[in-house]
Parts: sequence; C-alpha cells; structure tokens
Amino acid sequence: MSEHGEASETVLPQPQAIRLTAPHGFIESVHNKGVFHWPAGEVVTNPATVALLIERGASWEIVECQDL
Repeated sequence: MSEHGEASETVLPQPQAIRLTAPHGFIESVHNKGVFHWPAGEVVTNPATVALLIERGASWEIVECQDL
C-alpha cells in the first residue's frame, strides 16, 4: 500500500507480439455491428489489437519478434 492507503499496481510493458493459445472472439457490444474472431495459434503484432485482446481476456503467450 502507498502512504495514502491505496494499493499500488505494477504496470508491465505491453508485449510487441502475442500468440493466441485458444480461439478468442466477441461481438462489438456498443453498436452490435461487428463480430471479431482470432483462431488459436494466430500471431498478433498490431499494438492496438494486442492491447484489445489482452484487455478482453484472451489466452495468449509472448512471441519473441524476429527481424525479417
């Protein structure tokens, strides 16, 4: 706890690439206009998509990026 009585959170840096270890998908709930699906094994490198999948509770593992 901090000196103000609040619990402190450790924020880890977002991985550059993840591999989904299980299929993940959802229906966009605000406008109900989109269905999103990622199969197990897919490697995701787009930072916004990585953040979205982590936020939505997808099952993933870090993938070490290799320069092409």
